[in-house]
Amino acid sequence: MKRNEVDKNLTWDLTDIFKTEEDYKNALKEIVEKTDELVKIYEGKLDCYCTINSCLEDLKPIRVLLDLAGNYASLDYETDLGGKEQFERIVNFENIVAPVYSKLSFVETEILANDKKIIEKAMEENSENRRFLEKLLDRKEHTLSKEVESTLSSLSGSFETPYRVYQQSKMQDLSFEDVEVNGVKTPMSYNVFEGSFEVDANTEFRRDAFKKFYNTLEKYENTFASAYYSHVQQDKAMSKVRKYDNVFEYLLAEQEVTMDMYNRQCDVIMEKLAPHIRKYARLLKRVNKLDKMTFSDMKMPLDADFQKVYSIDECKKMVIDGLSVLGDDYKLYLENAFEKRCIDYVDNEGKASGAFCASPYRVHPYVLLTWSGNMSDILTVAHELGHGGHFTLCNQYQNILNVDCSTYFVEAPSTTNELIMAHYLLENAKTDRERRWIISEIISKTYYHNFVTHFLEAYYQREVYKIIDNGGAVDATTLNEIFKETMEKFFKEDVELVDGVERTWMRQPHYYMGLYSYTYSAGLTIGTQMCLNILKDNSKAKQWIEVLKAGGSKNPIELAKMADVDVTTDAPLVNTIEYIGSLIDEMERLTDKIEQE
Repeated sequence: MKRNEVDKNLTWDLTDIFKTEEDYKNALKEIVEKTDELVKIYEGKLDCYCTINSCLEDLKPIRVLLDLAGNYASLDYETDLGGKEQFERIVNFENIVAPVYSKLSFVETEILANDKKIIEKAMEENSENRRFLEKLLDRKEHTLSKEVESTLSSLSGSFETPYRVYQQSKMQDLSFEDVEVNGVKTPMSYNVFEGSFEVDANTEFRRDAFKKFYNTLEKYENTFASAYYSHVQQDKAMSKVRKYDNVFEYLLAEQEVTMDMYNRQCDVIMEKLAPHIRKYARLLKRVNKLDKMTFSDMKMPLDADFQKVYSIDECKKMVIDGLSVLGDDYKLYLENAFEKRCIDYVDNEGKASGAFCASPYRVHPYVLLTWSGNMSDILTVAHELGHGGHFTLCNQYQNILNVDCSTYFVEAPSTTNELIMAHYLLENAKTDRERRWIISEIISKTYYHNFVTHFLEAYYQREVYKIIDNGGAVDATTLNEIFKETMEKFFKEDVELVDGVERTWMRQPHYYMGLYSYTYSAGLTIGTQMCLNILKDNSKAKQWIEVLKAGGSKNPIELAKMADVDVTTDAPLVNTIEYIGSLIDEMERLTDKIEQE
């Protein structure tokens, strides 16, 4: 269906950001006017602590308006990537704000031109600005001249071109063959494949869908590879311009993460998690009596007869009940999220794939997904509302300069929600078979998706950046080879890698977001430990809420420490992998018991 044909009650309502298009346009005008005023007052004058703090106070309302306007334009665009009005709005927004960012770039460069003692004095005088200035000081040696920073800011919109080419090619140009089984043809789209066909219990149908999906990807692999290569080349160029030793240090600097922390997520998972997942693959083959275990079977249900289709109302009740352990205020937030049209459920032509949550400053979160009604959708809603709950709290308790936390931590609140939700379902299981089914959902949705799918991306991505960092180039053939080798190393002989799997790299937008893919496992490591702590002691939920309130006011190591998780060691990751292994072992024991009955 076209976007204008869907049920509006199942879409989100952007009027909570701006009531009318005219209000949005007025906000853009206000951004420009306030920026020009700030430049007139402060440019060339940020040479003392009092002026620095005064400037930052005047900068905050501009940053709020930029956040609101950016969300208003981009969220509408994400629901209709082919819409003329949506495209023109997002391009117009970027054209307006690019010069704004260019003009505002003097704030950081002039502050950093001061002696360190002046900046430290500004921190002492205004604690609200301390964290922003601390992060700024960390970038001091990598900050360029005022003129260069202004030029780079003015080009910010152009830097988004590779990602836009990828998204538009994926969601507008790809056209799939119908899936045909026993003479019955079923239409397939990108979102339908990922939301339904890829997890379908009918092996013949699922494998045919997989084959036709990947056959279509093959036709576009050179376009996708070219867009991705342009992006990684940009990253490499920026790492050189900003005088980092390598592209990894450049990309990890913003996350405030060490190379050891990054490499640990890649190397420990490959070594210690892979054997557990291969065991899970063997169990899938056994229970479903498959002739062979292929990669196209990895997301099939363990017990198809226990698959249920849920309504959105059922989802609402389950999520609110399941997450009520996080307190009355959090429960009220969840109720509002469902009642205020914060969630976009529908599938329409041109809608972005996957799921995400955006949180305009002090408005409310907006969740995008494509609703199919299976259990994984319920866990997805819990997951995305975890992001929303996190930023609702940090938006409430932090100023606009302190809301963005490191991506190393950002998936922890969402995955904590997802796991609490899953354990709520486990507590209500009435039979061994139902318990096994729920555990299988935890493994397939929460851990396989976030730990395995995104881990494979991260491991592959690291190999790509190694090539780029050494002055090499990548094309579709090279990218296919790297991804295939990554999968072979992880799955070994337990999973057959059928033709096409090497193009799995084409499916994710995460590669256009820096070193983002590995952060899913990092966040889920923290989330698993926090969830287990809450399950043991409900009072830990209050502790977790305080962590969420902290937002970007602390670095990821400090945030994890607030949750009693020490991410400077490999213990939390190893413990999480052992927990995953224990769940798979329990599924195997339950299967033995069920088969003997």
